[in-house]
Amino acid sequence: MQHTKFDRWLWRKFVHINQIYFNTMPDSFPHGLELMESDAESGARYRYRATTRSEHAAQELCEIFLAENITYTARIQNRDTVFARFVGDANRSVTMLVVWIGLFFVSVLFIFSGATQTLSAL
Repeated sequence: MQHTKFDRWLWRKFVHINQIYFNTMPDSFPHGLELMESDAESGARYRYRATTRSEHAAQELCEIFLAENITYTARIQNRDTVFARFVGDANRSVTMLVVWIGLFFVSVLFIFSGATQTLSAL
């Protein structure tokens, strides 16, 4: 299904987590990063992992790594929450779901408001 810009914004804002794996600690870190020891999911190639939901902080850290010539890899993971499962589904668009629900409620309101009887009397 076609995804709108709003759907993609929802993914970036509420579903995606930026993870940056690296071996050498840089001199400084941007604000908003969570640093931890890397586990087996990095393939035992990287020692540290920085996690953030902010694209800006991830981009700043990548620029620091490039300036200091540090090898790194950046990955995007999905959060494991109910809301992330609803918004992050690749087979449906949240925007279209909201549009269809809105049309349904407008049509139900139109039917039960008596407007159909008024139109049929004309």
